[in-house]
Amino acid sequence: MSKRDIRLDTLRGILLAFMTLNHLGVMATRQPFGFVSAAEGFILLSAYTYAITSQIAHVSFLAMLRTSGKRAFKIYKYHILSFLILLAVVLALPAYDRYFGHSFVDDRSVMKTVAGALLLVHQPTYFDILPMYIVFALLTPVLLYALDKGQGAWVLLGSVALWVAGQLFDPVPAVAEASGISGSDGFFNLFGWQLLWVTGLYLGYAHKHQGRTDLAPSRASVLIAAAIVVFCILARHGIVVLPAGIQFYFDKSDLGFFRFANVIAQLVLLLALLRLVDRHAGLPWFRFIGTYSLQVFTWHVLVVYLAEPLTMHVAEHYGFVANIGFDMLVVASLSLPALLYREVLKRRARAVRQALPAALAQPGPPS
Repeated sequence: MSKRDIRLDTLRGILLAFMTLNHLGVMATRQPFGFVSAAEGFILLSAYTYAITSQIAHVSFLAMLRTSGKRAFKIYKYHILSFLILLAVVLALPAYDRYFGHSFVDDRSVMKTVAGALLLVHQPTYFDILPMYIVFALLTPVLLYALDKGQGAWVLLGSVALWVAGQLFDPVPAVAEASGISGSDGFFNLFGWQLLWVTGLYLGYAHKHQGRTDLAPSRASVLIAAAIVVFCILARHGIVVLPAGIQFYFDKSDLGFFRFANVIAQLVLLLALLRLVDRHAGLPWFRFIGTYSLQVFTWHVLVVYLAEPLTMHVAEHYGFVANIGFDMLVVASLSLPALLYREVLKRRARAVRQALPAALAQPGPPS
């Protein structure tokens, strides 16, 4: 793999921390800079990172398909394992049922719940992100191959067409209904949100493999982006009142047009700021958890669910300061999955190094 951009891993780590605080109920981290949440930034940066670390110029298309298939299966395993852990908690501890069991177990049928989860159509709260990533991982080799063949305009046009379709309907509930297994519909519309992933891939590929400098923000684009961001911040906090008819276009679940414009404006400002920071600079802890984002994200879902009763108890009985302290403790726990997975990787590397001399010492076939 190509060398990672430490700045991007740092940003992903910051977004993971924000996401965790959001899901713990901290209002201050919920879209403070306009109509953009941590989720939009995380998907854009993940796609960008995927593109700049891809080896499309040096490996075959089939090799890329195999790599992406393994990646998708790995995400699937994390998704299903975390789901089954929480399902076991609901079944073993009925007290948890009043916190999240009503949306976690499909119609109180365990078999339907498991089947829906395995088919990725039963998506309780926070269990709609990784299914999107599975689809994105499987489609990415095709998209990168098309970009490498100079079909970037068609890739973007197709993505926009799907986004338009996503403003009209959500494909996951349609698939669930067709399969006969209904469940909790996810919050994010796959057709709408794929536009963020494709945009991130396009930018990452253009920067890394084409050396495109025209995508670097100009002074005019930075000024326009800054104006959009300032307006959206004022509107988000009620200082500027939006007409009722226009609020639909800031919708998060379908990724409304003005919301996407707000995301792109913030991206332009971010790219301009990143030009001032060395690619090897970063904040160590945030970079650490951002590097192991899949493990950290999965852990954050588990800990937010399992800590929910305690979160409510602390907030109700111990006041603001204790609640903030508890939230910080949960955020600090994001180090645990990163540390554990780093140790797993180290042990795998040691095992490979130890096995290599033995394999080389084996006598070859007789000549």
